[in-house]
Amino acid sequence: APVDLGIIDVVVEGEAIEVSSAILAMASPVFARMLASDMKEGAEKRIALPGKCRMEFEAFMTFLCPVSCRSARLTEQNIDFLLKWFDEYEVAPLKEECQDFVLTLPCSVDRLLQSRRFGLERQYRRCLQAVGDDFEKADIERVAQEAPDVMAELVPLIKAAVARLRREAVAEAQEEQRKRMLRVERQMASMPNRLYYDLPEQTIDLGSGERVQIDEYARDLVAASLAGIMGGGAGRVSLAARAASRTGISAGDGERAWFCCHRRRKRD
Repeated sequence: APVDLGIIDVVVEGEAIEVSSAILAMASPVFARMLASDMKEGAEKRIALPGKCRMEFEAFMTFLCPVSCRSARLTEQNIDFLLKWFDEYEVAPLKEECQDFVLTLPCSVDRLLQSRRFGLERQYRRCLQAVGDDFEKADIERVAQEAPDVMAELVPLIKAAVARLRREAVAEAQEEQRKRMLRVERQMASMPNRLYYDLPEQTIDLGSGERVQIDEYARDLVAASLAGIMGGGAGRVSLAARAASRTGISAGDGERAWFCCHRRRKRD
């Protein structure tokens, strides 16, 4: 049926707003059907929108009118109600613009359910992955209650997230253990030098005509003992090797290990 392209009244919240039927019909297949001459709205040149908000309708029309649409912008304040209008009245290009806009916003359960409701496939896949990855902070119970089909798609993603968290926890624990062991090794390795600086420069008699300086003797004795505990790692010189190099005696001589590192001085 032909469409009357003149001015009509759109009644919102009990007030009539004059708009171009041509703009409505060209932008919206729903309004085009309502304005067909064999329909009541087309014959009366009047469309009633019960339950609609006037402010929302005026914002909706701002995006449809050729002049005002040049400055119209989607924002976080208007995106939710405009998406409903563009979906209900089948304004496909503007609905796609809404999807482009929400793709820039943070994901949430609300956005996930919204994208499912309005068929925003790209946004839906994005939010589904995000909610699955961060399921501990998301209102998963709400998804299960309001959208069981969405919950069915979330379950595999949640399982994958749990497995990933377990792997990360194990790796983190291993790394912390490695750092702790390195700290212990550094502390142990510093013990001989700390003894050297803490002990007095005093000569003592070991018997059998041997005299040693106590600070050097204690340092080298502890170094040789620690060498047997810590060993020598690849790419580094062990304490035992350093001690042995000073005396020419192997650090692995068992019962004589303590004896290999100190400086012996013959009694005069």
